[in-house]
Parts: sequence; C-alpha cells; structure tokens
Amino acid sequence: MQVIWSTAALQPLLFKLWEHDEQIVVFNPSAGDTHLVDEFGMALLRSLEASPQTLAALTSALAEFFEDHNADKIADYIDATLRRFQYVGLVIPALH
Repeated sequence: MQVIWSTAALQPLLFKLWEHDEQIVVFNPSAGDTHLVDEFGMALLRSLEASPQTLAALTSALAEFFEDHNADKIADYIDATLRRFQYVGLVIPALH
C-alpha cells in the first residue's frame, strides 16, 4: 500500500502573493483558515490540487526547487512539509 496525498479543501485553495515578498497567504475556504507558505509550499499545494499524488511523484515533480538533486533528501523535505500541512489541515493522506 502507498500513501496518496491530496488537499483537504473541498473548494480550491486561494493564494495571494505580493511583489517582492517571499511569503504567500493561502486561504482554505472549506475550513475558513489562512496560512503563510513559501513558494515551494504553494507549488506543492497546487500540485496536489491538480491531482492527488504519492511522495515519489511529488519528489519528481518538485525537484527543480532544490539545488542538491538527492532524491532521498528531497523526499524527506517534502514528507516533512506534507506532515506540517496535514497538521494544519491543508492536506490529507489516503492509503491506496
């Protein structure tokens, strides 16, 4: 069995970016919650909005964000980010 990640929102997430700012506000209309994320976090969430994905698929899709293309390190970072996003209610895992 593998874990498939998806956004927890029933409606599309809303993102607000300001010029020359590294932080992005993401609003989850399903929960009414607002969060600060960086460019990587937004890319991860947008990837999951497009379609639920495994950690391996996300690692491949988001490798461009990392200077060191060590797949294990990238996977560890993405996994930690997914766990943080799960804790705040932005993503959910499902066994498939």
